[in-house]
Amino acid sequence: MVAENRLIPRKKRNIMPAVNIFLAHRRFASTDELRQFTLSANGTAAKFLQEVGLEEADPTKIKLIHKAEGETLFRLLADAPDFDRWGNKVRYLAGVYDTAVLVYEPNLMKTPEASSLYYLGRLVYKYIS
Repeated sequence: MVAENRLIPRKKRNIMPAVNIFLAHRRFASTDELRQFTLSANGTAAKFLQEVGLEEADPTKIKLIHKAEGETLFRLLADAPDFDRWGNKVRYLAGVYDTAVLVYEPNLMKTPEASSLYYLGRLVYKYIS
């Protein structure tokens, strides 16, 4: 008997959590400016959402970080949700940034690499409750 290759609905799949990390330096003057670029307002999609082709958006799973001064990547992201589970993957990456946009699942993006922000990538990690 051959096993059927069926698609399992996303909500029923047993998948590891992941975060997509986008970075910038000296691009946004304030958190409000970053928020306007990133999140939808008045029913229209923000530029960032259009660039990355965000599907199944859950705005509560998009975290914005903006600092007045640039910091190492590790320090910039240190207060991010679940950082203790994935932070070790960015500990030794070089660079100074003052802005990060973290897009956690269940948000789905078609084209994260099309963002005008620097796309660091998708980090998969274990969630331990």
